[in-house]
Amino acid sequence: GLFFHRPPLVTATSTLPSYAPWTLTWRLPYAAVAAAQTQPKQQEIHVDVGEVARLRDECRAVNPECGYKPPLAFDPTKCLECWACEKACPVGDKFLFNQSTCLLCGKCAQVCPTGAISSPPMPIRETLSKLKEEGKVTIAQVAPAIRSVLTEEQICYGLHDLG
Repeated sequence: GLFFHRPPLVTATSTLPSYAPWTLTWRLPYAAVAAAQTQPKQQEIHVDVGEVARLRDECRAVNPECGYKPPLAFDPTKCLECWACEKACPVGDKFLFNQSTCLLCGKCAQVCPTGAISSPPMPIRETLSKLKEEGKVTIAQVAPAIRSVLTEEQICYGLHDLG
């Protein structure tokens, strides 16, 4: 099905003034945009991180659920004050992070040498109840590490089993 077509290439560039320009390339988990395109060049999508932040704010103004983000946890007893988190942040957040500008990219948690920053998992019961809410659409993003070890059928079965 459409869900498992090869995803389009995405390039993201930061134009935020507080951080040096950078470029990141990754593959989208879904190919809905690229499915209608036949040429590889037409399947490329460019995303500006500053524009994503602006759109996120507009989305929050219209739909409060759009702004839901799992919190990042900070344990000050583990912090060495090396500021690697601040250097890694694409929006230049000073820790403790600013919830309104945080993109929740996880770069700060990835570079933290002591694990002082983490993203706690959502409780399983709460997650399952959200998946089964009537009148809502659930979109699942399957990590490349998972897709490499499970077959398409196993992933579909797991998603179906969750609701």
